[in-house]
Amino acid sequence: MLLSFVPALLETKKLWNEIKEEKGFRKTKHWTALIFCWLLPVIVSLSTRATDWSSEDALHDVRIQSSNDLASAHTEIGDLSNQVQQVASKYNEATNALARAIKATKPKSLKEQLTDCLDSMDPGIIMSLTGHRSSECHVRMFESQYEQLQILAAQAGASEYISNITSSSGFMGTGGSIVVGDFEIFHSLLQ
Repeated sequence: MLLSFVPALLETKKLWNEIKEEKGFRKTKHWTALIFCWLLPVIVSLSTRATDWSSEDALHDVRIQSSNDLASAHTEIGDLSNQVQQVASKYNEATNALARAIKATKPKSLKEQLTDCLDSMDPGIIMSLTGHRSSECHVRMFESQYEQLQILAAQAGASEYISNITSSSGFMGTGGSIVVGDFEIFHSLLQ
């Protein structure tokens, strides 16, 4: 900044001498030149500072905008994270549904079929085996359940789980024809 005043100092002496010699309009012209020589460096200095000030303001604005952009990015990342979690949850649900569907399409073992059939008649039948090697059962059931039990008992390997299936007296119930079935079940149904 000091260097910008050197031309003004050099011109000042020359202009001052001319001002002393001149009169009227020329004197005013030299005064104006003298003032301009001194004001020009001041104007340049102030404009440089103004540029610096505006640069600081611009930098401050950039920092604020960057901070806002960062906050916005964090929000978007949070939203994306939630969406990923939702997709993962739906994927798990679909995987579980697929596993259930596959399991439902697989044929059940004879033991599972017998257990399901007996539980549909009376859930306590299987529990009667607890602590016993076998259990003789006398159960009321629909005729359709008795027929299903006969079909299962006729399959190969069924004698390991059930034997001596017979029925006695039948009568009509509200859900259809009811029979009293007698059979023996074995502890191997619990294993």
